[in-house]
Amino acid sequence: MEALRALVTRRETADFKTVDVPEDTQQDLLRAAMNAPAEGQKPWHFVLLSDEKILKDLTILVHERDSLQTAPMSVVICANEMEQASIAQWAIDCAAATENLVLAAHAKGLGSSWVHVFPSKERMRTVGELLGVPQHITPFSVVFLGKPKKPLSKRAVPLETERIHLKGW
Repeated sequence: MEALRALVTRRETADFKTVDVPEDTQQDLLRAAMNAPAEGQKPWHFVLLSDEKILKDLTILVHERDSLQTAPMSVVICANEMEQASIAQWAIDCAAATENLVLAAHAKGLGSSWVHVFPSKERMRTVGELLGVPQHITPFSVVFLGKPKKPLSKRAVPLETERIHLKGW
């Protein structure tokens, strides 16, 4: 899929088929995420989850739709605060990695749902405890992935000209 087309047609989905995501596709998604821009050190780490019970627990912890429990996998994007001490910077870097991951998923024909963990202290703590992450690792986001139950719209979102300001505000 052409990059610009992927950018303007990506959609969130919360209903997934119970079909596993092939390992080579998982590797492609991680490669895309790891190629996101970063300031200096790349702070991100990725936790891949496919255990049904852990996925169910994760949806409960992040207070998301029950339908996400049908996702065959999720990726938790985490920041290593020892590699990038600035919260502002690792948050930007992890957001870029998360965006690359969901765009790559779309390009591969997968649906995704990006759920924020950061900046909620409660979510960061409980997700970290569920995954057993070390103290210096902070969960940033969760992306639930899988084949969508229904085809996603391929319609591009229209340009919102009222949000564009030329030559100043």
